[in-house]
Amino acid sequence: MDKSRLTAELRGAGLRATAPRRAVIRVLEDAGEHLSAEDIHRALAENGVRIDLSSVYRTLALLVRLGLVRPVGPAERHGHFEVGHEEQVHLTCACCGGVIEAALPRGAQVERAVTALARSRGFGLTEFTIEANGECAACRRRSRKRSERRAPARAAVGAAAASPARSEE
Repeated sequence: MDKSRLTAELRGAGLRATAPRRAVIRVLEDAGEHLSAEDIHRALAENGVRIDLSSVYRTLALLVRLGLVRPVGPAERHGHFEVGHEEQVHLTCACCGGVIEAALPRGAQVERAVTALARSRGFGLTEFTIEANGECAACRRRSRKRSERRAPARAAVGAAAASPARSEE
C-alpha cells in the first residue's frame, strides 16, 4: 500500500491515484528540491518509468489545483514545483531559471510584517512565499567573464577612436 500523504489526499478528493500520478508524486516527495516537469520526466525515465511529458504536466496541474504542490518561480520560463509549505524566500535567476530556496526563521521581521499586512486587510493568512528575481552566482560569474573578454576589444576600439587622425601633407 502506498503511504504517500499526497496520494492519500488525492484519493480523499475522490480522484484515482493512477500509476503515472503515483510515480510523479513519488519523485516530488523524494526530491527535497524544486523540480521542473522536465526534471520529473527525466527522473522517471532514469528509473525505467515510461510516461509522457504531457502526463507529467497534467499531473502537476492537478496537484496544483488541489493545493497539494505549488509552482515556484516564473512560469513563463520553466516552472518548478515543490511539496511542503513553509514561509520562505525563493530567489529565482532570470538567466538560467534556477530557484534557490531559503526558509525564513520563525518570528523574522518579514514574517511579522506580512502577517500584520494581511491582518490589516482582513486577510486570513495561512502561508506565504516571497519571490525575489535576480541573477544567481554562477550566471553572474559567466556574465562577468564575458564582459572581461569583451573589455580589451572595446578599449582598443576606444583608443583608436580617441587618437587624432593623421593627415598626409
